[in-house]
Amino acid sequence: LDVSIYAKPEFDWEQMNEIREGLFFDLNVSIYANSEFNWKQMREIKGGLFKKLNVSIYANKKYPATVMKEIRLALERNYNISKYYLKYEYNSYQLEQIRLGLFDKVDVSIYAKPEFNNKQMREIRVGLKKKIDISFYAKPEFDYEQMEQIRLGLEKKLNVSKYAKLEFDYEQMREIRTALSKGLNNIFDFINKDYNYKQIFLIKKGLEANLDVSIYANSKYKEKQMSQILNGLERKLDASVYAKEDFNSNQMKEIKLGLEANLDVSLYAKPEISWRKMKEIRFELLQKKYT
Repeated sequence: LDVSIYAKPEFDWEQMNEIREGLFFDLNVSIYANSEFNWKQMREIKGGLFKKLNVSIYANKKYPATVMKEIRLALERNYNISKYYLKYEYNSYQLEQIRLGLFDKVDVSIYAKPEFNNKQMREIRVGLKKKIDISFYAKPEFDYEQMEQIRLGLEKKLNVSKYAKLEFDYEQMREIRTALSKGLNNIFDFINKDYNYKQIFLIKKGLEANLDVSIYANSKYKEKQMSQILNGLERKLDASVYAKEDFNSNQMKEIKLGLEANLDVSLYAKPEISWRKMKEIRFELLQKKYT
């Protein structure tokens, strides 16, 4: 090998190694034997030469190695995506989604736009590949996680128009989507954007069990309060005794435990009594009951 090509102080050992390997495979290393290319860029140009690609398309010191890689992989399948980098300077992750879209033979012009990040692009690409109506979510206002929840709903042929709204975050959307997938179409009778995803989950759980969720489907209740009311209903207790905003979740728990033990909870089911005091009273009532 003609080591004089790379035996120069301006090359570090990694750059030297890329040039040496190119010489070993009888490649035209003069294209990249330039100290202005780092070793990763050299590797991508070398890889293109090895595949007999037109590396002049991306052998530009201004192109990051990761961008070079995406252009090289596309060229291997006869696609030139360098125009997307030249026009908008997409990062390599965005270029990857454009490349994969071309490989999938979908209309990449729908999402090859600077307002979409790579994760949003992915959701649109997957939707196009699965031939669903991506118009519900191919909007930059939706983050990629919201897009995913809408896409998953469309794949299951759900009425996503019910939750494909910016007012719902992705966690709320997820709970609504799973509710709709279980046939709980009446969930919107009890929720709105003011309910967080944990509250929606608890309402969904109650509907699944055919319980009267109207007792606790109130956005003024925190999820821990809702959970105590739901648990009471599941145990067939009269949860209305403590389903009151004035009781915190710990107080509700003490009243619920009292009802479960058939105690006279009216003696301590009062908002002004702390949950610790309620617990003391409940234990006293239990002692009297069993002595």
